[in-house]
Amino acid sequence: MRNTFKNIRAYAFVIGVMLLLAGCNLVEKGEDFDLSTTYFPFGLGYIWTYELYEYHMLYPNESGKYDTVSIWVRDSTYDSNGWSFGIDREDNVPYGPFQDIGSYARIFEKDSEHFVQVDIEGYKDTIGIVPERESDCQGCFNVSYFADTLKIVFAYYLFPYDYDHSTWRVKGIGVIKQSYYEGYVKEATEYTYRLLYFYNGQDTVYKAND
Repeated sequence: MRNTFKNIRAYAFVIGVMLLLAGCNLVEKGEDFDLSTTYFPFGLGYIWTYELYEYHMLYPNESGKYDTVSIWVRDSTYDSNGWSFGIDREDNVPYGPFQDIGSYARIFEKDSEHFVQVDIEGYKDTIGIVPERESDCQGCFNVSYFADTLKIVFAYYLFPYDYDHSTWRVKGIGVIKQSYYEGYVKEATEYTYRLLYFYNGQDTVYKAND
């Protein structure tokens, strides 16, 4: 089985500096484009805090534990290719930081439309800021909606191997849930994140129900 327990690079927890900075709008071709109203809200000072459930199974033994982790916007740059937001994490955050975009949020414009780059463990694609439903690779990559929630999935099953990256996003909040699963016969690893609260650089605009 592919090694599912990868070494995770440690990052410094430097939120204090970012709390002084506000969110960010895109200004392109003389038009204000407000990311804070999209499924991909990013700005300096943005912090997402999650409940993380980590599960491991090596038959007949299994174990699980809960933790609280934070993910935040580290920096942002703008050039001819558009905006790039660096996403940082605490050193106990495995696989990510965000399952659908990785460690950078790349936002760009083409033909007056805005797009974001998907980057899932080496699989790359491009979808709209408000993406259309789509599916390719015989279901490997899938974009769908349930009510106001956008779901992005990259998954495949090749017996006896099973692999799934899933992300759920809500407008103005971002990732409210994400999961990573990898299984092989009698061995499995799963990480599930549930959003506890979201701070947009000025206020806590989302808090989960207990």
